[in-house]
Amino acid sequence: MRTSHQSRQLLILKDTPWIATLILVLAAATFLAVGVVLVISPTKPGQELFVGLMIITVFIAGVLLPLFAIGVLLQFISITFDRSRQTVEIRRRILVKLQVTQIQLSDVKDAYLEYYEDIEEEEIDGTIRRTRAPLQRPVLRLRNRATEYPLRMAFSNTAKSAETVDVINAWLSQE
Repeated sequence: MRTSHQSRQLLILKDTPWIATLILVLAAATFLAVGVVLVISPTKPGQELFVGLMIITVFIAGVLLPLFAIGVLLQFISITFDRSRQTVEIRRRILVKLQVTQIQLSDVKDAYLEYYEDIEEEEIDGTIRRTRAPLQRPVLRLRNRATEYPLRMAFSNTAKSAETVDVINAWLSQE
């Protein structure tokens, strides 16, 4: 997440997966172009069924799957900490669905990193080697409830999660 705005009254964090979206759109456009080439290219007699199946396969696998991934898997997140309204507003957009969650600012104790270890196994010369990949995500710890609120659904191995937690905690301590 990146800091979009930071002042004493307002902290806005945004997580916009532009690179993943761009890659998926380019993949869909590339496969759409291949499908168009297949449609307009002349076919030899007896190959119509094969070319038709190729066009359907290219369209479904190469165009619809990346667009489906954009619509279902990619989340656009905006988190607004507002002292004047005493709220934290978390907006998650997945294509056309918008989910808005509001938490009272006084309910937020702090932010911390939740860890998850992904263990990968690899066999080299008959020996199984296990590699641990620590993953993390930022989470809000709430005062009055036993619940915690993850700011991202997915875990990642980047330093951005730790930076996000540091920014939130520094802003919360500014009272």
